[in-house]
Amino acid sequence: MQKTSIKNTENTSFSQKYYLHKYFVILFAIFLLYPGSVYAEDAQNDALNWQISVLPPAETAAEKEALRWTQLMDNSIGIYYFDKNRIFATKDPFGNTDKNILQVDIKTFFVNEKLLDYFNMTLYAAQLGKDEKTAYCVQTLLFNMHGKLYRELKTDVYTDKGRLLAETATKSAWKPIPEHSFAELMWQTLQQVPLGQLKREDENS
Repeated sequence: MQKTSIKNTENTSFSQKYYLHKYFVILFAIFLLYPGSVYAEDAQNDALNWQISVLPPAETAAEKEALRWTQLMDNSIGIYYFDKNRIFATKDPFGNTDKNILQVDIKTFFVNEKLLDYFNMTLYAAQLGKDEKTAYCVQTLLFNMHGKLYRELKTDVYTDKGRLLAETATKSAWKPIPEHSFAELMWQTLQQVPLGQLKREDENS
């Protein structure tokens, strides 16, 4: 008589969630370096402009948030921004400021319909409210300026209402920056930052 195996539904559910999570991290790492980029000339020029400008005071929290981000580029995956006011030098093993290793926050608004459908109908379906959709993510990246390397430290995914959906500490290994990629454009932009403006994140403004 053939025996019928009993599945552990709890372990199966955990395994499925683990592999979905792992799949998303790998998938987004690929999208980050997607080579089919369309650079907006005005946006790129603005990203490289480090002159101090006088901006009118923001009236709302949404306007203040919008002023934080400078558009860098766009492609078929999303529209990429970086926070020009949160670019930091890191610390070397002796606690000194290391201006070769720079940290930057990147915000990506997703525009790819297939990717959004996967997020909304599969990966985050159980976490989304009735009128919510997956909208964007914020990544913290490190760039080795001399070695032309980068690594991911953290990725947070948000809804269109600004609610945090997922928080992932990736802490990947250092990887070479591919040519004609988003990472290369960010690395080139960081080369324009005046060294005298760089501070460690733990230093007072």
